[in-house]
Order: sequence, then structure tokens, then C-alpha cells
Amino acid sequence: MAKTDQELGGSLVARVEVRDGATWIALIGKVTEAANFTPLMKQRSPVHVDLSAVERINSLGVRGWVHFVRDCEAAGLAMTFDRVSPVMIQQVSMISNFFGARSQVRSLFVPYLCPKCNSEDTKLVEVTPGAPLPVALTVPCPKCGSPMQLEELEEMYASLFDKPT
Repeated sequence: MAKTDQELGGSLVARVEVRDGATWIALIGKVTEAANFTPLMKQRSPVHVDLSAVERINSLGVRGWVHFVRDCEAAGLAMTFDRVSPVMIQQVSMISNFFGARSQVRSLFVPYLCPKCNSEDTKLVEVTPGAPLPVALTVPCPKCGSPMQLEELEEMYASLFDKPT
């Protein structure tokens, strides 16, 4: 099936595609108070959400997002999140139910900064349930070759997706 773009309000777009018996959604833009996730509630399960192009999320956007995830889970939608952007990961470290109780994060982008040339880069990390995240403390800078450093504290990643049992 062809991809369709749905305006969700403000500067947030959902690119939706149904294939292989699942719904694939890529969110693009900024999650703010103007975002209306209601159209996404009509998707068929399972739902895979790519968050790599989410550039920003404000406090009212967080509220709307948490309600959306909670409502999807209450409706029985099985959700997974892929390629989660650093701005979304920052929220996970502060809000325990940001990705719901039953949904799963499969991969995320970890941000790095080069202290020598001030270059920024991200590395995609796969999430394995029950295993520590394989986050490297340093990676080579693609511009100057110097070691880039992890932008966030390493401890933040240690229990990022631990869910109470």
C-alpha cells in the first residue's frame, strides 16, 4: 500500500503505510500542544512507530503523547518504537510511562559530541529486552577522527527501559 501523509497539527506529520499485516508510522516534525494523535488511533495492530525525525517535544506535547500511548494500549494496539530520536529519549529518562506499560522500544539514536571539532553525530543502538544497552562511551568522529564523547550521562542508559514488574 502507498504511504500517506497525515497532518497531526502544528508542524507534526505522520507518514502512514500498511504492509505485511502491520501499520508503519513515521512521525516527522515537532510534538507540541497542537499535535492531535486521534487519527492514528484508527490504525491496525501491530503498529511500528519510527521516531527518528521528531525534532522537538514540549511539555504539552509530552502530555498529549503519553495520553496517546496510554489510549493505544487501552485499545489493544500492540506498539513498537524504532529509531527513537535523542529528544524523545530525554523524555523517557524523566517520565516512566512515556512509552507505556506494554509497548517496546526496539532501537534508539545515541548522541555524541566531538570536543575537538564540535561535530555532533548519533549512532543507532538496538534494544534487547532484559539486556543492557550496548552504548559506547566514545566513537570516532566522522569529521576529524578524534574520539567523540557520549552527550548524556552513561548512567541514564543503564535503566532506561526497565519496567516495574
